[in-house]
Amino acid sequence: MTIEQAGPDLLNQLNHSSIHMRRKARAYNKRKRNSRKMLKDIATTSIKHKIQKIPAFFIPLFCLILMLVFSCPTGAETASPPHRIALLYPQSLGLLFILDLTGQVVCLPRQATALNNGEVGPFYRSMAPAFEKAADSGQTSIPNIETILSASPDFIIAADDKSAAGNVVNTLEQQGIRTIRLQAGFGTIDAWLKSVESLGKMTGRAAKADSYRDFFRARLALVASRTADIPKTERIKVAMINTTGNQMVLRGSRATYGLNLIRLAGGRLLDSGDDPADSAGCAELLFAFDPDLIIDDAKNDIFYRASWWESLRAVKEKRVYKTPADDRQAWVTNWFLPAYSPVGILWLAKKFYPERFADIDLRAEHENFCRMLYGRPFAHAGTGFDN
Repeated sequence: MTIEQAGPDLLNQLNHSSIHMRRKARAYNKRKRNSRKMLKDIATTSIKHKIQKIPAFFIPLFCLILMLVFSCPTGAETASPPHRIALLYPQSLGLLFILDLTGQVVCLPRQATALNNGEVGPFYRSMAPAFEKAADSGQTSIPNIETILSASPDFIIAADDKSAAGNVVNTLEQQGIRTIRLQAGFGTIDAWLKSVESLGKMTGRAAKADSYRDFFRARLALVASRTADIPKTERIKVAMINTTGNQMVLRGSRATYGLNLIRLAGGRLLDSGDDPADSAGCAELLFAFDPDLIIDDAKNDIFYRASWWESLRAVKEKRVYKTPADDRQAWVTNWFLPAYSPVGILWLAKKFYPERFADIDLRAEHENFCRMLYGRPFAHAGTGFDN
C-alpha cells in the first residue's frame, strides 16, 4: 500500500511529524554552533592566559630566534667555491690571498703579475705554489682565449671594462663560465672592500671577506680617532714620488688608492683642492710645495743625485721613506696596494705622527695581519719596520 492509499489522515500525521523533525534538527544545529563558539572562546582565553604566565625575558628571546631563522644567508652568500680560477685582472691578485683562493688558480697573466719575469719567485712559491703550474693567459689587454679555455676554468675574475679584454670575457661568459667583473682601479677603500665582499659571496668565502673587512675597518677607525682633531692647515705636508724612465713623477692628488691612504692617515697632499693629474719633470712643483715628508715609490733613485734634492725640508730632516713591501719581487705585498693597506695605513700614521702612534707595534700588527691573511706569519724581506 502506498502513502496515497493510506488516506488523508496518515498524510497529515506524516506532514506534522516531518515539520517536527525539521524543527528539532534546526535546534540541534544551533546548539552545535553555539558549542563550537564556546570551545573556541575557551581555547583563546586559555592561550592568552598561558601567554600572560610566560616570564617576560622569554618574549625577547623568542623574537630573537625568529629573527635568526628569517635572516639565514642567501644563496649568494653560501655559493659553492670554484675549483679552477682564471685570473684576468692582475690588480685583483690580492683578493686571491685574502679569500684563500690561490690554490684554485689555473690561469693568470704571468708577466703582469710580476712573477719574476714569468718565473715564480720566493714569495709566490711559498704562499701560492699553484701559480707555478698556472697557464699564462698572455697580455692583460688581449687575453689568449684559447689558452684560457684549455685550462678549463669554472670561474673568471675580470675587470669591468669595455676594452678588447672585455670582449674576451664576454665570449668566455657565453661558454657558461661563472664570471665576476670588478671595478677597475679600486680608487677608494670602499670600492676595494666592496670587491672583497662581492667575490667572497660568489665563491663561498663570505666569512673570510668579513674577517678582512672587520680587520681593516678597525685600523681605519683607530687612525681616524687619533687624527680627527688635527686642523687641515696643520696636517703634515706629504708628497708621493715615482719615476717614469729617468724622469721623476710627482703623484697628483687625484683619487688613487695610495693617495687616499695618505689622506686617511692624516696627510695633506699637494694642491689637494685642484685634483691635478700626475706631473712628470716636476722638480719645480715639489720644490715649491717643500713637503714635510716624502713617500718614495720609485724603482730607482736617480733624483736623489739632483742638485736641488738636498735643499728639500723632508730630505734635510731625514723624512724620506720607501714604500714598504714584504717582497720587492711580488708587488702584491706592497703596503700601499689594497691587499696590504690595513698595515700600510698604520705605517703611514706612525711616520706622520710618531707621538700619537708611539704605542703601535708594527711588527706585531704585521704578524696579526699575516696570520689573518695566510694563516701563518710570513718571513718578510721588506722595509716596513726599519725605514
